[in-house]
Order: sequence, then structure tokens, then C-alpha cells
Amino acid sequence: MRIIENATVVSRSFGEKNVYVVVNENTGKKVRLNDLKGFELELGAEGTIEYLKGDVNHIISFAPALVEEFA
Repeated sequence: MRIIENATVVSRSFGEKNVYVVVNENTGKKVRLNDLKGFELELGAEGTIEYLKGDVNHIISFAPALVEEFA
């Protein structure tokens, strides 16, 4: 199992298989992830992603980043 703590969703496709591409903001590497659990991640969503690495990577969980608003 792998974790990307500072991930941003940069691409997604829906169909028979939901697929997301996320970029690790710390390293700049992109990871393609299959979604078997029905996550509804928006483009630009930021947070921590836990995934199972293999021939095909599968999302296990997604925790959105906390965003602070400044007045």
C-alpha cells in the first residue's frame, strides 16, 4: 500500500472503469489510479490518497486537504 500526502487530481475518466490521474505535488510524478469504490473526485481536488500498488493501481481512500480561507 502506498500513500501520496499532497496529491492533486489532474485528469479523470468515467465509464466501465473510473480512472483518475493524480500528481504528487512533492515529487511531480503522475500516478494512474483505478477507482473500484465509487469515489467522485473533482478535477483539482487536493488531499491524501492511499492506494494499492500493482499492475493496476487501485484507490483505497481519499482524504481532502483542509483549506483555510483568509478574510
